[in-house]
Amino acid sequence: MGLLRRILTKEKIMLKCTTVGLLVSFTLLCLAPHASATVVSGTSSSYGESANLTLTPLIGLPFAIGSGPVPTAGGSAPAPYNDSDSVAQIISLPLSAFLQTVNASSNVDGAPGSRFADADATVLNLSALLGLLTAQVVQSTAAVSGDFGALSSVGTSNLEGLMVNGMPFIVASPAPNTPLFSAPGLTVTLNEQIHTGDGINSLGLAVNAIHIAFNNFAHGLGLINGDIIISHSEALLTAIPNNDNGQVPEPGTLLLLAGGMIGFMAMGRRRPLK
Repeated sequence: MGLLRRILTKEKIMLKCTTVGLLVSFTLLCLAPHASATVVSGTSSSYGESANLTLTPLIGLPFAIGSGPVPTAGGSAPAPYNDSDSVAQIISLPLSAFLQTVNASSNVDGAPGSRFADADATVLNLSALLGLLTAQVVQSTAAVSGDFGALSSVGTSNLEGLMVNGMPFIVASPAPNTPLFSAPGLTVTLNEQIHTGDGINSLGLAVNAIHIAFNNFAHGLGLINGDIIISHSEALLTAIPNNDNGQVPEPGTLLLLAGGMIGFMAMGRRRPLK
């Protein structure tokens, strides 16, 4: 009887330990950290200036007038990147500018959590439209950051010493999509901002510090069509949710759960006492 009592007591202790092990393993499995989402890609780019015009003369065939985009910086992540470039001077028929600097970067690495993509462009001593539009500094920035379901963007334009036909424009940081000038076939927009995406799965932002658009603009030589963009920056993030049902628990939690299950199975297979 003493031997039987000791065996039964041992069985009860093993059963209690196994039950406690299962409860602890299940609790740890439920509390195991799971990343809620992953930013899967990030892209950004910038350039100092781009002129893409077509002149249709009164007599003869249309021909292109343009320059750039130059200088350029950009990248696509993962893996993280940090790119930059600069040029000392640009002189072309549509415009001229001195030192231009561009940057683009992102820290998207494929791991869960908040990430960013951003870009900026700076142009110094700008002269465009045959000197009708000048500025000492023209700068744009675009940044997108966050995680799935909580993506946000910030865009800015900084215009110092901007003058139009000799008249100063005193607002250095204009509101998004500020109209500076409008005439038949010609518009000039400051701090132009173009948003894409829903802010949940993806979000993109493009910023043009100065956008000069021609649409059949009548010039003495004919009709002009196209665009001049000065200081362009853009950034984009895309993200996906991590499905809780498909998430993989931490290895340590799996080991604890496996240990508890093995113990439970061993108890179930133990032969009953005769």
